[in-house]
Amino acid sequence: MLIYRVAVFAKPLVITPLSTRLNLIYGRSITTRRATEQELNPYRFKRLAGQSPRIYRDSWRSLEIDLEFMRLAVLMASMLVGQVTGSWDLDAKTTAQALVGSLEKCSPRVVVAKFKNGWTKNTWGPPTNFDYDVVKTNSIRWPYQIVISYTLPWSGTKDRKKREEAEQDTRPDLVLKNSEKNIYQMGDDGSLRLSETFVQGLDGGWTERRRWPDACWDQLPKSQE
Repeated sequence: MLIYRVAVFAKPLVITPLSTRLNLIYGRSITTRRATEQELNPYRFKRLAGQSPRIYRDSWRSLEIDLEFMRLAVLMASMLVGQVTGSWDLDAKTTAQALVGSLEKCSPRVVVAKFKNGWTKNTWGPPTNFDYDVVKTNSIRWPYQIVISYTLPWSGTKDRKKREEAEQDTRPDLVLKNSEKNIYQMGDDGSLRLSETFVQGLDGGWTERRRWPDACWDQLPKSQE
């Protein structure tokens, strides 16, 4: 009887390979490289049989992180290819030229208003003397900045007693010219937005100015909205 017990306990111990145990938990094939990684990280994969739900959660979390890194890698690769081939630079330049062409077609902004001494017609624009530049930024989301500078004339008529007289007046009494510039941001997907508008002061410095909702040059072209 004693010999029989000894024979039972002396039975060769069969150890299930770790990859096989993981296959049972995950329900799929685990590569040798993955199994080796798990063996080298016993803290995360200890007590596999009793913690399979946690392993599932960790696996989904790892998958989400891997997908995010893949997305960033693809984006960085496309940016690198664009920089090497110059295609993105060309697209930004083409967009800047299209913006200038759109601004050149803007109609003037005309406002007839009554002041203390009578009715006056004020006219802004259309903008002229365009110049543009394209600047690369450090932003992944908005990798290009388009700067368009131009001259915006303003004229005002003499005071009139009636509104109709001011509306029909075509002889400006005063004319001024302002130097202004618009800054656009071009996205990695080709999207466009008008981020800032500036006017140049008498001291040569640039200050941010208000935008007019009825001014063509303060809006994106319809094709870019």
